[in-house]
Amino acid sequence: MSNESLTFAAWVQVFDNPNNWRPFVTLEDVDSRPKINFGKARSGYKNSGGIYISVANAETSTTVGRKMASSIDNGSELPKRKWMHVIGIVDYENKLERLYIDSVPQQTAQLVDNFDMSNASSLALNIGGYNGTSYYNAYSSKYIGLIDEVYIFERALSDSEIQKLYEKK
Repeated sequence: MSNESLTFAAWVQVFDNPNNWRPFVTLEDVDSRPKINFGKARSGYKNSGGIYISVANAETSTTVGRKMASSIDNGSELPKRKWMHVIGIVDYENKLERLYIDSVPQQTAQLVDNFDMSNASSLALNIGGYNGTSYYNAYSSKYIGLIDEVYIFERALSDSEIQKLYEKK
């Protein structure tokens, strides 16, 4: 995979909305720093616990963190103990990020030009948490809830494909 679009899809059920990031799916580099995060935002962020997708830029920060190329969220808290079909898309070709809940578009934002996935073949895939070796505390950032039927596509799904995936329930 090199500078390709990606779609992350999963059925999730949130049990708690603590004040911490709770990833559904992450792609991390060798330093355990996320290149792409898709999950539940921390309470008190823009949306107080909704879904988000964030993408690191091509430059590594000299601090503990990584500069973000883009980060969006859906703007509302997720309901607890209710199954939801969530989708996060990084559309490299059109330089967009998109979020969906139950096939309904939530948010779209521009992806900045310095997004780079050229080393994606060496990225670690994590479901429900971060690796935690050096960037995040692996325990405090674990997803609290259920995750089922995780799909990762090496392309940006269309609205009709998202609807069909949702209707498979």
